[in-house]
Amino acid sequence: MKRIILGAVLAGAVNLAQADTYTYTFSPTGLGTMDGLDYYTYGFSWDLPAGQTITDATLTYSNLKLTTADANPPSLFYSTLLNTAPKGLYTGYDGDNNAPNPTPGAGVFLLGTATFPRVGYEYSTLTYNFADITGALAALDADVADGVFGLGFDPDCYYTDSSITFTITTTDSSQTHTSVPDAASTSMLLGMALVGLGMFRRK
Repeated sequence: MKRIILGAVLAGAVNLAQADTYTYTFSPTGLGTMDGLDYYTYGFSWDLPAGQTITDATLTYSNLKLTTADANPPSLFYSTLLNTAPKGLYTGYDGDNNAPNPTPGAGVFLLGTATFPRVGYEYSTLTYNFADITGALAALDADVADGVFGLGFDPDCYYTDSSITFTITTTDSSQTHTSVPDAASTSMLLGMALVGLGMFRRK
């Protein structure tokens, strides 16, 4: 799904980059249980539109909940960016090795490790913002340039989720459109208009 965000016409045109977002929502388990003995990947075949650059990306889990834990808590859930993956959902077996699989190395970037202290612990929203993770956007740029990339999910125990959302934000600086002034700018413009009106009335 693509959403183009355009500014409203107010107080003249200014040069701003047009922001586009590309959003994919899925569940690696079909709303079922993620098995601690398995790992999951989701592969994309997506090309960056000509003239645009990636400015941000987010990976968001909804209602990610630990249902069965290891004997030695806490339990962990790993998220990785992959430079290649089969398109769509793939499930592999790793035997609960208590490390992210695929293992970070060539072409694998660890986005983060979520900690679950006890059974029943849930993240209603768990988000990894690529712009806030050192090296993540550069890794995504390189992976997208190859035309095929993916995300990896590796539970070391058993989890449920309601959905996973992956969003890429791009900008195209060649586009020019108008922008909505912020509150401070709007107040300043209004104040200048009132001052001018007062001077006119005085004259």
